[in-house]
Amino acid sequence: MRRIIVFYAILSYCALCLISCMEVTPLIPTTRDFSVKCRPPSIEKNIVGDWRFESTYNENPGSITKGSIMFDKDGNITDPDFLFSYILAGTDAVISKKTYNPKVLHTEASLKGEFFEVYLDTKYGVSTHYFSLASNECNKIHLRQFRSKDNAIGFILTRK
Repeated sequence: MRRIIVFYAILSYCALCLISCMEVTPLIPTTRDFSVKCRPPSIEKNIVGDWRFESTYNENPGSITKGSIMFDKDGNITDPDFLFSYILAGTDAVISKKTYNPKVLHTEASLKGEFFEVYLDTKYGVSTHYFSLASNECNKIHLRQFRSKDNAIGFILTRK
């Protein structure tokens, strides 16, 4: 009888040691959301890359243009589908270079706030276009032309 009691005591001790070393998983489901959420980086970092665009920023009011565009880390724009045209509106000046600055702070009364600026270089100089950031998501950016009626003119970028 004493052997049986000692055997059960040793068995209980071993079982207790094993249980204390194991990870205990609750049987009740947790309410925690395990889906992966993206936190968008700042516009300065997020804008870099290849994008598809849908734009109301064009010469035909009310129409939508679509295409591809690329913003590099050095501020250059590759614009094969002419989101920003190839001739400066109202002139014969061919745009020779397109660059951008994603976050420019203006303090003057006529232009107050942070803007995404696009610079179009021509033989006559540089034309600056101002956009406000409507939204900055991981794979989607919405920019509106400064002072457009009802904020209707602008473009949406969707990452390729």
